[in-house]
Amino acid sequence: MPIQDFVTSQEECRLCLTKCKTELDGLLALVDQTPQFTAGAFAQSVNDRSPQIKAHWQSSLARLSILIQVMNEIESEGQVHTTD
Repeated sequence: MPIQDFVTSQEECRLCLTKCKTELDGLLALVDQTPQFTAGAFAQSVNDRSPQIKAHWQSSLARLSILIQVMNEIESEGQVHTTD
């Protein structure tokens, strides 16, 4: 059922991208706090966050790819009418 797959894929994309946004907000807060860190401590804080950020971005890209595939299936089946 491609339409249900679309809704599910869309929800999964939102969830993954929200997690990315949360991680980026954390990095922005870290940047704002830079004066409180030594260069080494700042680098360590960024490095500590890097695996989570990378994982969330990879998940988001994978979910976006799936959403695109579902959209292509729907379009090929003529289930979506686009407006020009």
